[in-house]
Amino acid sequence: SIYLTSKDEYKFDENIFLENEINELHKLKTNYLNYQPDLSIRKRFILIDWIMEVSSQLHFKRKTYYSCVNLIDLYFSKCIVHTNQIQLVGITCLLISAKNEENIIPQLSIFTMVCENSYSKSEIINQEFTILKALNWKIQYNNLSDYGNMLTLKWDSIINDLNKDSNKSNKFPVFRNDPEYKDLLLDHFFQFLDYISLDYFFNFLHEKYICVSVIYIIIGVI
Repeated sequence: SIYLTSKDEYKFDENIFLENEINELHKLKTNYLNYQPDLSIRKRFILIDWIMEVSSQLHFKRKTYYSCVNLIDLYFSKCIVHTNQIQLVGITCLLISAKNEENIIPQLSIFTMVCENSYSKSEIINQEFTILKALNWKIQYNNLSDYGNMLTLKWDSIINDLNKDSNKSNKFPVFRNDPEYKDLLLDHFFQFLDYISLDYFFNFLHEKYICVSVIYIIIGVI
């Protein structure tokens, strides 16, 4: 599992979420495997799994990782990518996401190093411009981290109010600071989302429905 930042204080503006519903991310994605000759479900899985590993090594936020996955799928939806470019697109999308989400951005040499120097700094910089231009410089979309934090916070808020009027045996669990589970449920929740992000077909489902489903699964199991 990638570096956990799910316990960080998370604030969100519901107005931003409502505004972004007008241009939902998943509507911009296409079934790109129909016209990408060098891409497959397996190759995407390998790429995203590697991005997750690199994100963990660099201690990036989960939001950075999920944002990167979105950018990869968006770019694959717009541009033909050949085998020798797949990893370059992935690491460049991670760089773009890090610039947008992280407080401290590793030097460019770190990004070339994690690719075992398969690509030069100039190649990554050129690919960065190519990706941003293809996406019309629009890279900020609500992702699984945003919806996951928003919905689990909403759950906790509602359940905490209900628990005030319940006896100990009837109390519902919450994701953060639960007396019995601590933050374990939140950890499990985001680990579920990590696994889901590897699956090509979940790429076409709305993030909020995925998150609600995972909440239902976790609460139903305990």
